[in-house]
Amino acid sequence: PDFNNPIFTYESIFKKLYPKEKYKKSSAENVIRVLSTEMVKLADKFLSYEEFQSHKLRNRMSLIQVYITRKLNKLYIKLFDDTQQNLDKLIDGYTTKDFFELYVLKMYAQMFSIHNNDKVKNKSILESQAYLLMVIFMCTANSIDNSYKGNMAYNLDKEDDLAENLMRNFDYSNFITYLNNKTGLRKIDKELLELCLYGLLYTLDRDNEDIVLRLEYLFYKYKHLFRNDHKLEFYFKLNDAFDKRNDLKKSNILYRKLLEDEIYGQHNHMPFVVFMNILFYFAETKPDD
Repeated sequence: PDFNNPIFTYESIFKKLYPKEKYKKSSAENVIRVLSTEMVKLADKFLSYEEFQSHKLRNRMSLIQVYITRKLNKLYIKLFDDTQQNLDKLIDGYTTKDFFELYVLKMYAQMFSIHNNDKVKNKSILESQAYLLMVIFMCTANSIDNSYKGNMAYNLDKEDDLAENLMRNFDYSNFITYLNNKTGLRKIDKELLELCLYGLLYTLDRDNEDIVLRLEYLFYKYKHLFRNDHKLEFYFKLNDAFDKRNDLKKSNILYRKLLEDEIYGQHNHMPFVVFMNILFYFAETKPDD
């Protein structure tokens, strides 16, 4: 509505809503305020529902939980099996929340596996643990990145970063060796877990060449599986790494891939600094680079 239109007044609205009622300024305005408040509440519920419906896997997981709570076992088993078989159709692009939902789904599989043999049960346990670690690695990396940015911008004391101090106490090389030799997990799940881990490792050691190389390889291999905002987190890590090393050729490749992915559009505008970096690197590199 045109809120600046002179005919858009309490009185005109009231008369449209209640044509047979006599207009009394104070009471009419109060009625319209109440109705407006209720309309906003309805709009909020609608937006929440629309958002909920747009996340197909999360929608399924909520319904599975309802079936379990209400002991609707037949409906639970049917929906659970269908969800397991159609995961690729239910996830438009991986996010941290999707990894968490997959963790919960595999936990349900453990509950359900009481009717199956130990091999199936153990596989569900491994898968649930893998997805849980993906969530931990990605959330921790994001937290440390935000701390790093705060330190750069506001000279904050990084010694106060609990996550970074905790993560620096682990020997990840042993875990990577263990993961590579581990049986019972799909190769794609192993490498997605490794990608999330290397994203974390880069936040801990930005000068390590081996970390950058492995992060670059795994991200370019699996970037098509991630939602755009999560792709950007990895793009920015690699951009930071290549910029530190003044590697114009790799920066050129990175920005070409970024443009090919069409992450930025009408509703998601490219930050000015990213736009300037693309212009700079394309100008500094030869066309055949």
